[in-house]
Amino acid sequence: MSKKTNYQQHVLSIGTLALFLAVSTLFYFIDDKFNGGNEPPESNIIYTGDYNISEQKPKVEQGKETDYLSEIKDLHDSLTAEVNETSLVSINEINVSEDSNVTIKKTEYEPVVPDENKITESIEPKGSVKDPKLVIIIDDIAFQYQIDMFKKLNLHITLSMFPSDSNHPMTNKYAKNEKVPMVHLPLQAVSFSDEEIDTLHVTDSDSQIAERVAEIAQQFPNAKYINNHTGSKFTADRRSMYALLSAMKKYNIQFVDSVTSSRTVVRKISSELGLKYIRRDVFLDNELNVGSVTKQLKTAINIAKKNGFAIAIGHPHKVTVQAISKIGPLLNGVRLVYINEL
Repeated sequence: MSKKTNYQQHVLSIGTLALFLAVSTLFYFIDDKFNGGNEPPESNIIYTGDYNISEQKPKVEQGKETDYLSEIKDLHDSLTAEVNETSLVSINEINVSEDSNVTIKKTEYEPVVPDENKITESIEPKGSVKDPKLVIIIDDIAFQYQIDMFKKLNLHITLSMFPSDSNHPMTNKYAKNEKVPMVHLPLQAVSFSDEEIDTLHVTDSDSQIAERVAEIAQQFPNAKYINNHTGSKFTADRRSMYALLSAMKKYNIQFVDSVTSSRTVVRKISSELGLKYIRRDVFLDNELNVGSVTKQLKTAINIAKKNGFAIAIGHPHKVTVQAISKIGPLLNGVRLVYINEL
């Protein structure tokens, strides 16, 4: 083959590659534009745990995965804060004079060990132990790929979606395709640095809270359930929760307490307003490995068998999907249902 022919082939190859890259780039921008440009590809999510590398210790590395630990972290932080409060020494009396020693009379409080699964107040509505039911709610739904992960399981799983905003603008549209649309409403935490847009605070007025509920009702006209994203501070504040539940009552929306604080007043306020009180029993993915999530599923199933029903809350982790995908044999007479079937 002549040098000229060889050169022409090289030029043709380079030209073809350049054309391919140009077309690929064009399609990328078109796809990005029509999809809102806000949905991160799944490859940007860092998942760790035993589902991939057997010898790897389950842990969370820096990355998007930490976005889905909000409620669990919030509950842990609020319980830890309570432990610190009750562990303080209370100084009831101090006598000091120049000629005498300091006399301190003090009372010691016994510390309480934080336990995310040991908040055991009774819940409503009551189920039938003859027909026990399990509800699995998946929080923090913001993007289509998260929905797809759970839809592929073909199970009755309730997806709780963030309100629509600039960070996740499509959630209200996604909710239209849900059999039981549910909203994951951001409420103020005791200590949480990465708040969602328009998180409700205890300093918000009754009218501000009512306006936020009206916005949610407009965004999600078919949604009849809301649960809290974080919210350890807000759900423990009587005035704030009274305003929130009162506003939700006008739209016939049921609040589901994620229980991110042992000091939650939601049950008491619900009773005062004549509302049902519904709360979660178990967080599924406290630890990000399939074995731990499976163990939590078994705990929720046992609660359902004992009480007639149970509510478990998980998050859009791959390990959570993997564990739930194998739930069939574990159910053993317990029906997996949507939240509206309780």
